[in-house]
Formats: sequence, structure tokens, C-alpha cells
Amino acid sequence: MADAATSFEGHSKVSSVSIIAICQVAAMALWFSASAIVPALVAEYALSGFAQAALTSGVQAGFVLGCLVSAFLGLPDRVDPRRLFALSAAVGAGANALLLVVEPTSAIVPVLRLVTGACMAGVYPVGMKLASTWAKGDMGLMVGILVGALTLGSAAPHLFNALGGINWRIPLGLASVSALTRRLSSEPAWASVDSSRDRSSTAFSRRCSARRRIWRSTRSTAIQPKAIAMVAASMGVKVSPK
Repeated sequence: MADAATSFEGHSKVSSVSIIAICQVAAMALWFSASAIVPALVAEYALSGFAQAALTSGVQAGFVLGCLVSAFLGLPDRVDPRRLFALSAAVGAGANALLLVVEPTSAIVPVLRLVTGACMAGVYPVGMKLASTWAKGDMGLMVGILVGALTLGSAAPHLFNALGGINWRIPLGLASVSALTRRLSSEPAWASVDSSRDRSSTAFSRRCSARRRIWRSTRSTAIQPKAIAMVAASMGVKVSPK
């Protein structure tokens, strides 16, 4: 019975981490989708140096902003990470696809890249969080797989430039379709193999949030012993306040 349980857990781990890595590869294609087509846009629309820089750096600025907002609001702990990942990939795909219908020289283009970068903050870090729940003495392997998926996915749009002679709209559209497809296909799979891990992670996050609220409500030094007893009780340890 124990061997069967171990075998099932191992199979679930491989399946889950594989799904996460594949979805990372597909979604992260949005990162450099616009950067890869800059030479074609310069040739067709004579983009200025500032427009080229904005098109390239907008996603990085958006990623930093998205990470700060996500960390401040605690989104990966408050929202189901699977749904956050899927929603971020879908919104990012939509913002990236809008580049096909707006003028490349318009001011809305850097804004769309900023939105795409912010959405990537709900893909890469959240994917790391999901993969880390399966780590059991092999965290380095989990991180290596996800970093490899990030590198492969973000480099994918440049493959089309290497082929040459392809309209710039094709890699841009394929990146959006890839991210949207992963969003639609990943959520059911994650729901089936990651539910127990997700419940465990959510319960842990709730306990941490409860302990933070206790400390915030007991800042006075006069009642710190009671606060310590309350926190200890939430951890299952009995401590008598003095």
C-alpha cells in the first residue's frame, strides 16, 4: 500500500511539474515577442530610438511593477495560484494581441507592453510557487526546470527571426495564441493533480495571515505575553502567559 501511494505521488509530481514547465514555456513567449520583431518594425515604420527602447523595456518595467503589486497585496496567497497563473496568461495574451491592431508608432504600444510585463509577474513567480510545493529535497531541480522553461519560452519568438522572411505579425500572433492556449488547457490539469497540495499551501498561508493579524493587534508591550500565548496556541503549543 505504501509503495502504491509513493508511486502515485511520484507520478503526480512528474505530471504536475511537467504541466507547469510547459505552460511556462508557452506563456513566457510573450516576454520577448515584441522585442524579436523590432528590426522588422524599424524597416517598415521607421521607429525612433525612443520607440524601440520603449517597446523593449516596457515589459521589464511592467514585470517589476507587477511583482511589487503582487507582493504588496499577497496575491499568490490570497488567490488560487492556478487561477492567478491562468488569468495572467490570458490578459497578457490579450494585451500582446492588441499590438496587431494598433499603430506600432502610437503611444499605446508601450502601455500594452507594460500590461504584458505586469501579467508576467503572475506567471513566472507563481509558477515557481506552484513547483516549489512539490519539492522534497530537490528544490534545486525544481528551480532549474522553471528557469529553463523561462529561458526557452522567452527565446522562442527569436526563432522566427532566425528563419527569415516571415511577416512580423506571425510571431506576435503565435505568442498570443500560445499563451492563451496554455491558459485554457492548464487549469483543468492543475485542478486534478494539484488540489491537495494547493489546499495545504492555502491552509498554511491562512495560518500565517492569522498570526500576523494577532501581532498587529497586540503592539502594546504590556500585553505581549498574551500575544505570545495566542500565537503559540495557533501553532498547537500551550504556553501560559506570565
